[in-house]
Amino acid sequence: MPYSSPLPTELDFAAVRVLMDFARAKEPFGRPVVEAAYNLLGYALNVTVPPRLVGGDIPDPISMDAGAIAALESLSDQESQHQIAAGLIPWTLLASWLVQRVIDRWLAGR
Repeated sequence: MPYSSPLPTELDFAAVRVLMDFARAKEPFGRPVVEAAYNLLGYALNVTVPPRLVGGDIPDPISMDAGAIAALESLSDQESQHQIAAGLIPWTLLASWLVQRVIDRWLAGR
């Protein structure tokens, strides 16, 4: 029996704003950040097919932060258009950044 996932099918732009604030250290890590990350990751997984993960260098966290902020700003700019230009958003970078940041913060709180 195939698994049916309840992942988000629409991007919540309020989630994008929460993640931009988190990336800029204006929003503390907590439930709103996790919920926003779930929305963005779920949406990204619904609109793309994630690549297979293979070994390689781990991206520099500073450049990942800058890239994630730029991608989140691009998403935020598209809010007024009510349409996401899927090909223009680096979903893999955003997903990697979100997973890394959420795990780092979660482990720091343990």
